[in-house]
Amino acid sequence: MIRQYAIFSNQFPNLHRLFIVLIVSISLMSSYLVLEHNHLQYAWGIILPVLPFALFAKSSDYKKKYMHTEK
Repeated sequence: MIRQYAIFSNQFPNLHRLFIVLIVSISLMSSYLVLEHNHLQYAWGIILPVLPFALFAKSSDYKKKYMHTEK
């Protein structure tokens, strides 16, 4: 799965950036809601983005090691 996402992010960089922006905005909005309303149900928006960020980090490492792209 890491290899496939590394290839995907290399082929569609704008869509990859959109995914990152969406996940960061979900984290920020959830952080705001937890602090503002003091409801822990909004904490899922802080916890769940950890999984995609791990995927992004692993695929970036894979691209640096194995995918030699020259521009």
